[in-house]
Amino acid sequence: MDPDNIFSKYNARELSGHRKKIHTLAWSPNGKRLATGSQDYAIRIWALEPYHVSKSERAEIELKGHADAVVSLQWRPGHQELLASVCASDKDKCVRFWDVRAGKSSSYVSMPAAGSICLAWSPDGNTLAVGNNSKDSSITFIDVRKNKITKSYSTKYEPRMMIWGPTSSQLLVATSDGSVDVLSLPDMGRLWALKGHTHTCYSLALDKENGILATGGGDALISIWDLASVVCTGTVTIMDGPVWDLSISKGGQYMAYSSDSLSNDTTVGAGRGVVDIVSMKTKELITSFSTRSSSGTVAWNPEYPVLAYADDRDETDGRTGGSRTTIGVAIVFAPPK
Repeated sequence: MDPDNIFSKYNARELSGHRKKIHTLAWSPNGKRLATGSQDYAIRIWALEPYHVSKSERAEIELKGHADAVVSLQWRPGHQELLASVCASDKDKCVRFWDVRAGKSSSYVSMPAAGSICLAWSPDGNTLAVGNNSKDSSITFIDVRKNKITKSYSTKYEPRMMIWGPTSSQLLVATSDGSVDVLSLPDMGRLWALKGHTHTCYSLALDKENGILATGGGDALISIWDLASVVCTGTVTIMDGPVWDLSISKGGQYMAYSSDSLSNDTTVGAGRGVVDIVSMKTKELITSFSTRSSSGTVAWNPEYPVLAYADDRDETDGRTGGSRTTIGVAIVFAPPK
């Protein structure tokens, strides 16, 4: 790691409020809000300006309505107050839509089965794709203007993550067979299968400006693809375990990912996971953080050089006689105030 890198002057601050593990987080399109979804069934919205958390680093609002853990959430493109979220269990099969201004769910769409684990908005914000990894895996499309399902397609694989692009007529799907399917829309025909992993492909990150796709798999590998030529141009192999999530910074200079740590350190506070930042140009490690979570989520701010990622923290719970409990926290890694 380079001790003179720009991140050496950054500060990492905790956003606490969730009572259980954070499964998902995402920045609003203008980068001024961070949404976090948790195992405590709640979504919290944090207001940021833009390098530090306002209102004494407390959530701007808490959104309640789900009946189980929130496993995925995404802001609607072009909207700073609207987002969608989903649970994966039988107790809550709904995709919920939220209006932050009202502080509540504005509508919901019931899914045919439990197991919805990933969401992807179309660039115009009118369609939401929902990936389901239940026994009958599928990708379902919701017209949010009509608030109803328009089409649902069965898949031979479990969709683990999806992103729209690089054009509005393509959907990229990370699959349980280790490939990334590039599907044409609206017919869902396979244009290409990017075979970059020997294990499940868990994560995707797209640099639309430069036409670069990064894919992370259970084989402890990140593959870098040039989508114009459909060629793998490089790999990152410095991690110890599966790559659970990926994010590329604005401009495509840096990539952050979360993975498992194989450290033998068993002292209090030793991480069970890791968040690394690497150079997209050299593929070399720039800086690294140990985390308590082994399957964290990471997200670069879409407008500012700020990274958010999920972690856990132990606290004493006075309600249970002083026993230790694990809560979810979000870390904002940003330049000095």
